[in-house]
Amino acid sequence: MNRTLEAADKIINGKRQDEYGTAENSFQLVADFWNLYLNTELYLNTELVLDAEDVAIMMCLFKIARETHSHKDDNLVDLCGYAALAQQCIDAKRNQQETPVEIHDGPTATDGFFGVTDDPIYPPVRGL
Repeated sequence: MNRTLEAADKIINGKRQDEYGTAENSFQLVADFWNLYLNTELYLNTELVLDAEDVAIMMCLFKIARETHSHKDDNLVDLCGYAALAQQCIDAKRNQQETPVEIHDGPTATDGFFGVTDDPIYPPVRGL
């Protein structure tokens, strides 16, 4: 493995993951914030919804843009890291799609969660 790939591997599989959690969760949070920004600040209100994979790919593009301006080893290390994390997000999405999801009827009034379940404003949440 070359030094760029080794450095990227140490970053994405080391302390950074311990500090920020999995790429899927971290990037999904970023996607949620970007979606909020795009739809409120820019008033795009489109059907487009970004996810963790989109964030990883766009971060790759960000690093490519930086590298185009001026070479820095860090840009290429980060590019490799983001590319690997993009694949990790893709793999996680595939695994979720292949895993059957158990559907529950949602909380009931006896659960003491959300109160009455026949409330038309707050119906039971499916899939929890």
